[in-house]
Amino acid sequence: MLFLLVVAAGLGCRGEPTGAHYFDADTAADGEADGGGDADADSDSPDGADSDSPACSYPPGPYGFRTGMPVYPIRWTEAVIGADETRPADLAALHCDPETHSVFVYVTIQGCAGCAERLAAIAEQRDYWAEQGARWVFVVVDAATNADADAYVSGNGVTFGFRTNDNDNSEYPRVVGHADIFVGVPWVGVIRTADMMLVYDEPEDSDLDVVAIAAELAAGEG
Repeated sequence: MLFLLVVAAGLGCRGEPTGAHYFDADTAADGEADGGGDADADSDSPDGADSDSPACSYPPGPYGFRTGMPVYPIRWTEAVIGADETRPADLAALHCDPETHSVFVYVTIQGCAGCAERLAAIAEQRDYWAEQGARWVFVVVDAATNADADAYVSGNGVTFGFRTNDNDNSEYPRVVGHADIFVGVPWVGVIRTADMMLVYDEPEDSDLDVVAIAAELAAGEG
């Protein structure tokens, strides 16, 4: 049974897993897929998109948080960094990090039992994510503070990644947590760091094969 968004900012748990959404530039040359690529787009590149390194700059906009679009160059300015995490909570920095191939965005709420079970499964793959250059951002939508988000994520055994309620999003608060491309949690979206495109998003009744996706993007096949 799928629990949908029934109150403002209130997410319910998704249903049982069955499939996935994937953006393929070869079959969607207009840069849109799975629900309209321009719904959240900005016409100009936000400030801060360029890396400090002259050899690396963030891909140009327009940006959005939609499958088939480059995502905003978000910094979570007050995110809690996991004990085993060595990178900053900054998408522009991760884009320019040659050892980072993907960013997995995990959206959850504290009261969802299925979300906790999945977090524990993700935690068990800690070494694998590091090997594949996969970084994780954990967005706990109903956490009052980032410390509360950290307590929830850490309490489920996760020692890596960034923890936030998305209020400290450098673009504007909750651009991820209140995105309209999902209606239930847990939800995972996957960013390909080569071009910062959101290439995978989880449908309402599906779980992504995150292990396979991490390997695919690390191999440059996604």
